[in-house]
Amino acid sequence: MIPIEHMQELVGYRFPSGSYKIEHWENYLLTEATAGEHFSSAYTHPSFLFHAPLAAVGLTYQEIFDLYGAESAAAVRAGEYD
Repeated sequence: MIPIEHMQELVGYRFPSGSYKIEHWENYLLTEATAGEHFSSAYTHPSFLFHAPLAAVGLTYQEIFDLYGAESAAAVRAGEYD
């Protein structure tokens, strides 16, 4: 668990701005890889709620881990997708 003091240091942290377009093939492959159900191209896999914002601002996963003081890659949780 991250100490409250470290979390308070992050208040007001400004991430870079950016945008990210989820391509149809990318959504299809992620949905297929996670045994998801294909609906239509109007919907994306919920995993993109975690992955797309990082890609949009140009941050790597390691940079996010470092920012939050993760002790290992296993120390970062995105929550559940259900």
